[in-house]
Amino acid sequence: MLRLRTTRWTTLPHRLRVLKAFHTARFASAPVNGIYPTTGEFFRIPAVRNLIDSVPNASPFTQDNLRAIPHDLSTLLLWWWQDVELKLIDLICPEPSNREGLTRGFIFNLATSFFSCSICSRFLRYPNVLAHACATLPFHQDDDLDASILTSTLGETFWNLNGCITVNAISVALLVRLLLMANFDWWITTIQELNARNPIFECISCNDERMGRATMTWDHVVRP
Repeated sequence: MLRLRTTRWTTLPHRLRVLKAFHTARFASAPVNGIYPTTGEFFRIPAVRNLIDSVPNASPFTQDNLRAIPHDLSTLLLWWWQDVELKLIDLICPEPSNREGLTRGFIFNLATSFFSCSICSRFLRYPNVLAHACATLPFHQDDDLDASILTSTLGETFWNLNGCITVNAISVALLVRLLLMANFDWWITTIQELNARNPIFECISCNDERMGRATMTWDHVVRP
């Protein structure tokens, strides 16, 4: 086992750097506002990792070894997108029985389907959460050798291995209360419906005889 770990530490860093150069060149002309995997997430795609690992450890590794990727790039990106979607669905509905018969699109479009980042304290919605920078910040994981090498080599980790993306139960419960106060059915209300009506809420705790009460939109109420 020690020999295998040593070999991995010897070969993988160079291959990750080659992959990063390929990744940078490939996505350099992509739309700025597009959502794409980082180099580490690109490596996490099984077909990419298998392609890299198929080259013998003693053999040179160059971008020529990655020539097959562009021919199947859309399929690879679809795998990554759907894989992260599943992770997000698990955060929203940890119990599979609670999401039976519901499509991913329906779940992500619900007003209550938002995520919190424990690093930057931002609220995030799908699909922007897929590319949130904090989710791939360096994180040392002794149980995952490749993740450790990735962090050491490229200064990033696999998506949400650091656990910063969560569903804040307190914030979701507060939003449910707001939806009920505004006569919404919280279970089926979409984010578009909530934003379209844009209900205004008053804070009775900070009432001032001269200034009145603070008024807020729903997103300001649930914001930390």
